[in-house]
Amino acid sequence: MMWLMLNWFDHLEVGCNFEGLQGPRVAARAMLVLADAMHWPSLRSGRHGLRSPTRAAWIWGTLLIFSSGCRCAEDAHHEQDRGPLPELKLLEPEEGERVQGRCAVLQGQAPVVRAHVEGSAEPTSVEVGGGVLSGRNIGLFAQRNDGTTHAFLALFGPLQAVREVELGRVHGAADPPVAVMHDGALLGVISDNEAMGQTLQVVRVDDPWGKPRVTRGPTISAGRDDSWAASLAIGHTGNAVLVWDQYDRASARSRIWSQAFDATTLREKRAPQVLSSPEIDAEEPRLETGPSGFFLSYVELDASKVVAAGDALMDEPARTLHVQLLDVSGIVSAPALSISEPTEQLLAFDALAVGPELYLAYRSGARGNTVEENAIHLARLGAGGAVERSVAEHPLLGPGAPLLLGEQATAPAERSRSGGAPWLLARGEETELLWAEIGDFNRIELAVEPQLNERLPLARHGSQLLALRAVGLDWALEVVDCAVTKPENSPAKAGGK
Repeated sequence: MMWLMLNWFDHLEVGCNFEGLQGPRVAARAMLVLADAMHWPSLRSGRHGLRSPTRAAWIWGTLLIFSSGCRCAEDAHHEQDRGPLPELKLLEPEEGERVQGRCAVLQGQAPVVRAHVEGSAEPTSVEVGGGVLSGRNIGLFAQRNDGTTHAFLALFGPLQAVREVELGRVHGAADPPVAVMHDGALLGVISDNEAMGQTLQVVRVDDPWGKPRVTRGPTISAGRDDSWAASLAIGHTGNAVLVWDQYDRASARSRIWSQAFDATTLREKRAPQVLSSPEIDAEEPRLETGPSGFFLSYVELDASKVVAAGDALMDEPARTLHVQLLDVSGIVSAPALSISEPTEQLLAFDALAVGPELYLAYRSGARGNTVEENAIHLARLGAGGAVERSVAEHPLLGPGAPLLLGEQATAPAERSRSGGAPWLLARGEETELLWAEIGDFNRIELAVEPQLNERLPLARHGSQLLALRAVGLDWALEVVDCAVTKPENSPAKAGGK
């Protein structure tokens, strides 16, 4: 699996180095992340499917493998022979241009997901797939590695301590599950490995903040594919549709498949069906609920158009972003639309449906140049198929994938509403996080949000944002409230058009 995660939190644990990595298992994972960062991504990341987030997990949560698996250098046994490490300060606005921001961390003790397992001597790490914020309730899908890997759901309510619901053992390297809400229940996708390749299983947790009950769907064999990704969405009719990419030996290409379930019982409604043509190489599917079915976003690779920089270690096929409409059962209902320009080389993207419209945010570079542009490209697909385009810029915009967050729908009736303006988040050059509300699509203004620095955004509920903050090897769950209007006299740090 290829990950773009170009250091979203590379300074999250400032004193960490490779000598501080706890054990060969975690060290190997860290090296894999660093190696994969040199190549193109294969998903969001996380929130909407096995993001690769564009898999949620890769976009926003995959680097947890690295940051939660290392410890500060002064804790290493040989550090006593070295002098004090120089202090590495965060990048701050110049005096007189200090950004006040519009967000505030809600007061109260933040719940903590612990990495350590009582009685285990193995190095421990926690990988987070995605989270849910529903009122004052928090749900976090993750997996813990303490010699063996187990997927679990961490739950926290206003009158509860953190509880964990075991979701089963995971074999080999796999993405942590990512959350989707439906009628008060949480649905996730457990990825695992077997002798013939990877597997997928949809799980449903009813009454998660009361007496959790776990229902498991059938196990789907997804073959063996390094770029493997999956995404889950629930339609207005109660269909849960799972999409994933899978290598097809007959066509020697990656193809996208879909499987429909009943969202409540998880019983299959039809056999798995291939969606993409054998003539195209498609991967990184992202599924969003549309007005009359689903929006499927994916990356198309064209090996006949090779992209190679002068110092590249390998040639890269041309990568373009496409969107296809699916019906209520997850079957193709209209031809695919090309979103990125022919001269662009797609690097990473995110997608979000708001009412009848689909928003897309992506990073790209000029074809033939593997360096990404200092801008985020946005597209909005209307119900009639028309595509509007915009750009968000900021002088502190750093590398990495963008993130789109909308109001989380907990019931089918809520999916028919607009859900308010989507939020766009992006990483800065150091530990900053850039934030914008997409109100006027023709003028999207990114601004530094100080209260989100060194945090990992996961989910949104109204004006509140669920974010992770590292506390040693553990993860604190914080809720940050962002006002609807900008504070007065706040300096303009944004560009855009």
